[in-house]
Amino acid sequence: MISIPYLITSIIIILLPGPGSIYTVSTAMNGTIKKSLIAALGCTFGIIPHLIFGIIALYMMHQLPENIMDFIKLTGALYLVYLGYNMLTNKGEINLSSTFIEDNSLKLFLGGIFLNLLNPKLTLFFISFLPQYIIQGDIPYIFQVISLGLIFMMLTLLVFICYGLLANELRMKLLTSPNRIVWMNRLFGVLFILFAVKLYI
Repeated sequence: MISIPYLITSIIIILLPGPGSIYTVSTAMNGTIKKSLIAALGCTFGIIPHLIFGIIALYMMHQLPENIMDFIKLTGALYLVYLGYNMLTNKGEINLSSTFIEDNSLKLFLGGIFLNLLNPKLTLFFISFLPQYIIQGDIPYIFQVISLGLIFMMLTLLVFICYGLLANELRMKLLTSPNRIVWMNRLFGVLFILFAVKLYI
């Protein structure tokens, strides 16, 4: 269930520059540490609806025949390969300046929630990712899914808080340097593909 590969893969996924991390880093760059923490908390809360929907969908799919579950597992592995391929071929530059920083803490918090709430890829991610780490045994399936999801949320909050605390000139250069982004994407892309292969075989 909760294993070192799961923790490593989750952290890699969370570390990848996305709407939530950009929102948090942008807030730290243009606001204060306190505001970046509020943004990180909002982005984490925005995951909850996707997690709930993913858990319900996974529980329903768990009642399906084993061959269909194998197909879902294969789909999840292929999804990780797809993410890895995108990272290997992505040469884009991250734009931090496009994020509007709210002065009001509540609006800043809600902005983080809606940012992730309106990202449909999160539901697909939970449905395809979490089953890879379900183990057969006495531990109930639904308990395992909920535990994995909650661990992912906790890691998301911790990583985003670190993003905010470390949002200094060095972090700014890392996220806005095209060459560093390319090599970071390649590294993470290879790791995605390796984890996909390891999870399925």
